[in-house]
Amino acid sequence: MAFELKEEGFRLKDVLKQVDIPEATYHYHINQMNNEDPNQEWKELISALFHKHEGRYGISKRPTLDFVLAPLDQAIKIIKLKTKLIAKSQ
Repeated sequence: MAFELKEEGFRLKDVLKQVDIPEATYHYHINQMNNEDPNQEWKELISALFHKHEGRYGISKRPTLDFVLAPLDQAIKIIKLKTKLIAKSQ
């Protein structure tokens, strides 16, 4: 709101008093708006993945499958550990 009022020609001092923000905060946000976002590519990638997977960021949690997946997960960890040990011994 402060940015729009300032652009309409109101004095900055009056605008800041009306919207009740410090002048330093106003200038900080003006500078942030002028800077390029360094994470823009990542944000676009995450947004594209989010929409590709129908609004989900990760896998769904299904507590009914935990008793099936837990032993499988443990077996995968053991296989990975054995593979590392075999590779080190050769």
